[in-house]
Amino acid sequence: MMPSNLSFGVEIEFLIAALHPGMRDPHRGVAGLPPVLRITNKQLRGKMTKEVEAVVHKKVKDVIDGCFRGQPITSFVTAAEADPTPMEKYRFWGVGEEESVAENTDEYRYYSVEIKSPAEYATPDAFEALCLAIAAVTSRFRCLVNDSCGLHVHIGLGRERLSVEHIRRIAALSYAVEPLLFTLHDPKRVTNRHSLPLRLYSFLSGKYLDKGTNTKRNTEFRPPVPHESGTLYTACYQYIGETLRHGEPPLSTREDDDEEVYVDDFLETRRPGHFEPFYKNGTSRHTHTFSRDIFEEVDLRIALAEIELAATGANTAPTNPDDNSVESVRQTPRIKLPLYDEDYLLRVDKIFQRNGISVAHELVSEVLNKRPREVDTFEATAEIYARSVSCSVGELLWSQRERLATNFAGYRCDTLQSPRMTMRTIEVRFGSASIDAEWVTTWAKICVGLFRFALYASPSKFLDLLTKCEQAIQGEGDPYDVLDLLEELGLFAEAKIAEKRLVENMGRWNLQFV
Repeated sequence: MMPSNLSFGVEIEFLIAALHPGMRDPHRGVAGLPPVLRITNKQLRGKMTKEVEAVVHKKVKDVIDGCFRGQPITSFVTAAEADPTPMEKYRFWGVGEEESVAENTDEYRYYSVEIKSPAEYATPDAFEALCLAIAAVTSRFRCLVNDSCGLHVHIGLGRERLSVEHIRRIAALSYAVEPLLFTLHDPKRVTNRHSLPLRLYSFLSGKYLDKGTNTKRNTEFRPPVPHESGTLYTACYQYIGETLRHGEPPLSTREDDDEEVYVDDFLETRRPGHFEPFYKNGTSRHTHTFSRDIFEEVDLRIALAEIELAATGANTAPTNPDDNSVESVRQTPRIKLPLYDEDYLLRVDKIFQRNGISVAHELVSEVLNKRPREVDTFEATAEIYARSVSCSVGELLWSQRERLATNFAGYRCDTLQSPRMTMRTIEVRFGSASIDAEWVTTWAKICVGLFRFALYASPSKFLDLLTKCEQAIQGEGDPYDVLDLLEELGLFAEAKIAEKRLVENMGRWNLQFV
């Protein structure tokens, strides 16, 4: 089977419980627990905490490498490539610390751990390897997740950068589905400073759109400016972030050939009236402008094709998209979509105040005080599609405060200006922390499935899904929830696992059936 061109990587944050010399095991004799990690006097002597953490990380890394003999399963990053990007660090499993993760208790000493899976194509083998690695670690160490931990999934196209056409689709779909997908996670993620919803905190939210803040600065064509490589152009706006026309080579070609002569040739193909693809090596200099007669020619050919079809008796009626639909396999009623409105935020705000003022409390208060008007899915989509280049969309899906639930940082102007030094992925950050191998793998599959739909669904199916999500958010039309969404994406096995997860957390997350 040929691998999907979609690729992914997962970052799993958690803590490992350890005992220092003189500490007794508080759970000694408890059946089913893995052995506790014991830190020796030799490992502690004269060492800083980070040095001890490095020892813990080495032990975790050894367990994972033991599963795969040090080699990734299906990583597209090879050791032989001259790696200017530098993607070599995404070739293997990585284990390190995460400074935002912490736990204070007298029972154990906890050490923060972040596991990063290799950058791999989204194949069954890659997902199986992810599941195996997590299971291996949790069977060897006593692991814990709390509210400070997160689960992040990066999605991309292997070595290639996503085009503006891809970015627009992913951005519009992310804005539409985020409220539904949040229901698969602890509701506290909505107010987590590292996973804030696009609808409340991005420049797409009403409080920014109404002021025009940071949303229009990339709408005008900008002249060439000095670049760090010595060439004179705006890399993100005039070249890397521009459209990818049919017949053109991948965007990586533009990154490899960024000399001024290539940029000049490229810009010539983007002049008004020019529709031909761009090729390197100067071939694009020989361009021509199409006359208005080309549109008459297109209309004529369409008319002739319709006459020919009618003469042969071919059926030109559109097919019913529901003919091949699969009946839902769910066993529970639909979940009522929580409204992250003013009442909800006020309740969260009171919790923060009882526990002391925090950054999260300040962020909630900011939304409450400014009371942004709601920007619905289609107004947001219109704003997204008004942007002509990917870096302009990346700026629109950004925030002045903390990090957003779907992170487009790799496609903002400041990162596309140095394309060889940035990741090519979009990061889904709002997953609740988990060390459940089945759920982590399922969530990664859901993220990949969502992006696959964004990139390859027909326009009609894409708009239909946006409509259903917006109606669910507004409480209009037929009931529609996250399980309906997963089934519509073709993720039936994942929907069953998600349904089980919702039922198990019904009371804890205060979920309600319609």
